[in-house]
Amino acid sequence: STDAVRGKTPYDFYPPAVARRMMERLYQVIATGKSVSAETQLEWQGESVWFLDQLSPVRNPGGDVVSVVTISRNITERKRGEERLRRSEERYRAFIEQSADGIWRLEMVRPVPVETPVEDQIRFIFEFGYLAECNDVMVRMLGHETQESVIGTPLGIIVPPESEQSLEGLRRFIQ
Repeated sequence: STDAVRGKTPYDFYPPAVARRMMERLYQVIATGKSVSAETQLEWQGESVWFLDQLSPVRNPGGDVVSVVTISRNITERKRGEERLRRSEERYRAFIEQSADGIWRLEMVRPVPVETPVEDQIRFIFEFGYLAECNDVMVRMLGHETQESVIGTPLGIIVPPESEQSLEGLRRFIQ
């Protein structure tokens, strides 16, 4: 209940190190008169628990800060999701970097409508597509030494538009 927490300090609820950080935030709100938002990690029942703390000043009619309202929202699931995403991205990056195959990703400056005829889609891909990402194997296959030297290069420069092998590969990809 509100009465159970009113007038208490973080030291009444949290370990000293966490309480100290929270007190620093409280003093910051009091000193500046501005709201503060911060994430707090706690160990609770053997698990990490994360909170998003919003601290806002409460002012008297004269404009002086007389107290601070704190709202804490449990963001543990969001943080766990972010961690899962980070690990997944690391696995993806390691897979790409360690592959013996040339791997690349193309992006388009403008979208290509899928209902467009295949030959027009190919023309658009060569005109508006560029190399957005590739591994070092692909860099060497293209005759370069660094990713920076090829990232952002239009597809039509990397792959000759008149190459029948390239055209056939794009046709199979589109269909």
